[in-house]
Amino acid sequence: MKLIAVFQSIDLLLSLNTILPSILFETNGILCSVQGFNEQLFSTSEVIWQIWFSLYVYRTIVLNQDKYEAINFKIALVVTLLITLPPAIIFFVLGLYKHDGVWCWVGYENRLENFFLVEFLSSYIFVFISFGCGAFVMWSVHKKVRKNTEFIDKNILRMQIYPLIMFICYFFMFVYRVLNAVQWDTPDGFKEFSAMLINLVGFMNFLVLGLTEEFKGGIRFVRGKEYENRVNLSSSSN
Repeated sequence: MKLIAVFQSIDLLLSLNTILPSILFETNGILCSVQGFNEQLFSTSEVIWQIWFSLYVYRTIVLNQDKYEAINFKIALVVTLLITLPPAIIFFVLGLYKHDGVWCWVGYENRLENFFLVEFLSSYIFVFISFGCGAFVMWSVHKKVRKNTEFIDKNILRMQIYPLIMFICYFFMFVYRVLNAVQWDTPDGFKEFSAMLINLVGFMNFLVLGLTEEFKGGIRFVRGKEYENRVNLSSSSN
């Protein structure tokens, strides 16, 4: 739950980063730089955090490690920031954050250089690493499940859905960036559709979290349904 809580917090900060109208950043260079910095920092941190999900699932299910010792939470947080914070600061100092019509992010005059040296190496490469780690872990879990019938915590296994959602939501923006780098025309609305998918990551992950029985039980308890169910069960037993 600590891993999920950090992930949801990062996504909340990323969502708040785009809550203001885009026109404000188009006319204000300082606001644009701040938004670009936040976008670079939190979006990349969010993707890298999925790798810790995969490592946690692999260690707890495949290696049978204790779920409370499988991940050093503090080390995971420090390593993530050591990877994501330096590029975000460097781009901010160099003034590379530009408004592109939708939001402020890295902008460079040479499109190919901008994509491969800046966008890909500092951000999108982690999307593919995260997805690759997730695919490997799921394959490893599948192999173990076929060999034995031991109990597997579905809540832990469900964490592997997050990297898949992340990959799907970021993939279309990645395609747009590639087409833009090679100066190919993109279909009308493709950029806006890609941006919308990225901003739906948090909502889609919330739906996954809501599939757990514990979460459903908590909602029923808040609504009073859990109490009603207990009263009905008690009445029927009497």
